Amino acid sequence: MQGLSNVTQGLALPAASLLAFGVGIVCLLAVIAVGVIYTVQNLADFQAIQLYRIQWLLAAVAAFAAAILLKKTPGTKN
Repeated sequence: MQGLSNVTQGLALPAASLLAFGVGIVCLLAVIAVGVIYTVQNLADFQAIQLYRIQWLLAAVAAFAAAILLKKTPGTKN
């Protein structure tokens, strides 16, 4: 766990915010993977792939928003 402590101190982020940021990164990687794995054969496939991408991007936005909201400001007390 010393490594996680070093990362959180280095980035000046609490663990919950760092976790949410990591989830956002994983969601962005999933968007890229959907584009690489699936191929478009017809219009229905194209629409389905776009829906997958939209869902993963919305999850990434939600995770990044959570990371921002969980970040502690210097004036807050625990």
